Amino acid sequence: MKIFFPKEELKSRAGLRRQAGLRRQAGQMLIESVVAISLVVIGLLGILTLLSNSIAFNRNAANKLTATYLAAEGIEVMKSIADENYTQKKPWGTALPTGKYNVAHDTAIGGLITVSDIFGPPLLFNSGTGVYGYDSGTPTIFTRTVKILNSADNMETKVNSIVRWTDKGEVKEVDLEDHFFNWRP
Repeated sequence: MKIFFPKEELKSRAGLRRQAGLRRQAGQMLIESVVAISLVVIGLLGILTLLSNSIAFNRNAANKLTATYLAAEGIEVMKSIADENYTQKKPWGTALPTGKYNVAHDTAIGGLITVSDIFGPPLLFNSGTGVYGYDSGTPTIFTRTVKILNSADNMETKVNSIVRWTDKGEVKEVDLEDHFFNWRP
């Protein structure tokens, strides 16, 4: 004996099967979408972390470069004072006495400012002239101290130009050293 179902009942059963299949597909599509969005978010977070680290490394490199140039400028100022001392025919070592000093790019003989602490006042940056100094400008994170040590026989002067700055609570330093010798007869 065959059982016959009316056409309407067959259509509704097929429709129910189709709807159940669509629900399964919709659930699967939702899971696939969540997984895809998660992968995209993880990828974007990786890129943002890379960019953030890159910016921090670039800032650190820029600070080190600026500090190195400022320290080199301190040495050059001391060389200039030693040369000026020579051109004025003064005895060796009189223009660069042993001590710790703040120096600017235009410091001359007699213009050395003695500091009692290795951390002197911050250098100021004059954006109009592009020069670091102590007279005018915007305060920077950098301090510069030049240490001078004359030998006992007064034939050699050791000069250290130290630039310090603080980055994320950590004190960083560039220390350049040079030696000047009394080569005059």
